[in-house]
Amino acid sequence: MLYVGKELDRQDGGGIDNCLIDPTLRVSDPRGSAPNVPYYPSYSQLEPHARGGYLQWLASGRSNPDANVGFVFLYFYGLERRLMLDQAADEHGLIVAEVERLRHTYQKSYSVDRYAGLLLDAAKLLQPGRRCYEDEAPVGRSDYELPFSVRLAVGQLLADGKQIPWNWMHAWVLNDPQTSLRTVHSRAEKELSELFRLRFEKKYPDGFRLSAPKARLRWSYRAASGSFHVDLQSKLGDLPDVASLTGPSNKMREILDGCAGELEGYSRYLGRRPDGRGSLQALSMLPAELAQSADGGEVRKLREWLDGVLATGPALVESGELMTRLAIDANYGKVAVRSCADVLQRFHVALMPNPRLSLQLPKIGQPFVLYRCGSEEIPDSEIAPFRLASLALTFAAFVAHADSALSAEESKRLVDMVQAAPGLSDRGRLDLGAHLRWLQAVPAEPAALRSRLSVFSAEDRHQLGLVALSAAAADVSVHPAEIKALQRIYKMLGLNEDGVLSDLHSALASPVGLTAIQIAPATARGFAIPKSPDTQNKPGKPGEIHLDPARLKHIGESTQRVNEILSKVFIEDEAEAEAEKATAEKVRQPPAAIVVDHDKAGFDGLEVRYKGFLAELLTRPEWTRTDLDMLARAHELMTDGALEAINEWAFNQYGDALVEDGDPATIQSYVIGQSATVEHV
Repeated sequence: MLYVGKELDRQDGGGIDNCLIDPTLRVSDPRGSAPNVPYYPSYSQLEPHARGGYLQWLASGRSNPDANVGFVFLYFYGLERRLMLDQAADEHGLIVAEVERLRHTYQKSYSVDRYAGLLLDAAKLLQPGRRCYEDEAPVGRSDYELPFSVRLAVGQLLADGKQIPWNWMHAWVLNDPQTSLRTVHSRAEKELSELFRLRFEKKYPDGFRLSAPKARLRWSYRAASGSFHVDLQSKLGDLPDVASLTGPSNKMREILDGCAGELEGYSRYLGRRPDGRGSLQALSMLPAELAQSADGGEVRKLREWLDGVLATGPALVESGELMTRLAIDANYGKVAVRSCADVLQRFHVALMPNPRLSLQLPKIGQPFVLYRCGSEEIPDSEIAPFRLASLALTFAAFVAHADSALSAEESKRLVDMVQAAPGLSDRGRLDLGAHLRWLQAVPAEPAALRSRLSVFSAEDRHQLGLVALSAAAADVSVHPAEIKALQRIYKMLGLNEDGVLSDLHSALASPVGLTAIQIAPATARGFAIPKSPDTQNKPGKPGEIHLDPARLKHIGESTQRVNEILSKVFIEDEAEAEAEKATAEKVRQPPAAIVVDHDKAGFDGLEVRYKGFLAELLTRPEWTRTDLDMLARAHELMTDGALEAINEWAFNQYGDALVEDGDPATIQSYVIGQSATVEHV
């Protein structure tokens, strides 16, 4: 893949082609000094020891990543000439494969990446009938303008009457000069691409429909060596050009920015732990769509464990074991439980008590209930009804356990309360049922809520007492042992224990009212009041007090203020948890290092047509006038006009000129806070 000989004319008539290796020219040992290679190298003009260095690089496999980039370009000049100017069709596949290898090997060089990409795009046109949209779309941004490969593929799609699939719309918006790329776009590139695909296909299941613009695609190949130019219009055909359209990329940018925002936390985590991809902590930071397909040793191990534990339905798992299984390294508390819930949600598994919903969390050593759930959590609109129902369940479970035994009737009563709880969807009842499962395994302790509920007014606490009363009497009868339990709840709420009986009697009152009576002593003379005909045949045990379920339902429904009471408690609880979480983050996270990626610098405010030119200017500290002119021609610019525009931009942005004119011209890269990286020297 080399041109060797004494004569190989440039197409522009400028003498011998840069790439020709003339074996009659002197070569010396390259060791001992760094070779001086111009930005636009020519073998015939190299110093003898530079020629020796180039030949040594060729002989050693052309793969040394630390080699002078000028050697790479000398070799590349021959490849592009053979492919584009000589159009050696029988060598097309070999040359394309070699250019792709070079591009991968020297991918850190902006110049190699750019010129190799241009040649590969041009090579596609040399294959008649090729549909470029069937190729893989370019990943990431490679230049400061929309790549020809994207314009060509989209143009062919429109010409063939097809809608544009996600991968080409993704490549379009990524390479749109108006799209600002942040760290998340490179650090979480794979995850961002997949999330974009999922969101795009949800919104545009059949692809993006676009009417072909009137503008026509025009293109020609200008050699990186500057020695020839090939018009490719006859190979291109009549295709629409989407480069000037802004509407489609604006719509895609909304999707892309939304995806990037959701992955910011994940990206920051990878910044602190570059080897953390595939860990459970990283999984908890991924959107649900990505978490389901995530892989990794920790993830597979946890998925297998969950499948075993939940094989027969909801299961109790001790809190310490759960945190160990989920690799949560924080101290047990709200933040740790939130982390557990986040990780489990990625596997469509929920835990109860849940820090988002529940007023109480298990103590250390107590279990959680794990159960299968959907991808969505209970909606915010159902949180208040759930909290009220869970509080009623807590009171009812406490009363039901008053005699140290939970009968079948009492268990059924609790289940019926779950099914009858108002304002809950099927998911809400699933969560409430799990809360009941936990209350059956862990004895209810309403007294644990004393410190939280005692701050409210006596009227608010009385409303909570009525909720406890209606919950305890859900089976229309109250046993004396349950009355004692209710009195304990009233005492815990700071209410008069004797108020339990008066509240029960008030619940018996009919809408028209009853006459209050006083129970006479046994020795009193008179007649006994007969039982009501409506209650004489009702089942019950001696000593039970029967209540009207409709009236009790009215009590429960009339306590609207309970939701307000609980909302205050939960707001304070969540604020406390967020503060705890923020403090933990500050302690756990080291400050992130600030890294400037020179190749990805956006040059905000500079016209798009000058950005690629400036990116190459920054690759070396000085430029001869000849090299500057050739570079400007490669970018189809006038040298003086381009330098004037760049300096004017630098003055406006940074208060100083970036290029100091002369021969050679000096690049003052410190002006924009970058270090010049010499590529071709």
